[in-house]
Amino acid sequence: MSVIWKFPVFIDDGAIRRDMPKGRKFLSLQVQGGGAQMWWLVDPDSERESVLFVIHGTGHSFNAARETYLGTWKEGQFVWHLFEKESRGPRW
Repeated sequence: MSVIWKFPVFIDDGAIRRDMPKGRKFLSLQVQGGGAQMWWLVDPDSERESVLFVIHGTGHSFNAARETYLGTWKEGQFVWHLFEKESRGPRW
C-alpha cells in the first residue's frame, strides 16, 4: 500500500536527516504554511533507512557529484535548492 508523506524542510543547519522508507518516490517540494515542505510517495511498511538532505543557496559553491537535485524554493529574498545526498556507507 502506498501513502503520501510530507516532511518539513528547515534551512537552519543546511542539512536534514530523515528516517524514511526504502523505495520511496519523490513527488514535490513547495512552500506551505510559510515554510518549505517535501512530499514523498512511500510504502509505510517498508524497511527504513536514514536519508541525508542538503540545502544550498544560490551562488554558493558545493560538490554536486554525489547529490540528486529535488527542487528549489524562495524564502524571503533568498532562493534555496534541496538535494538528496547519496549514501557512502555507514557514515556520510
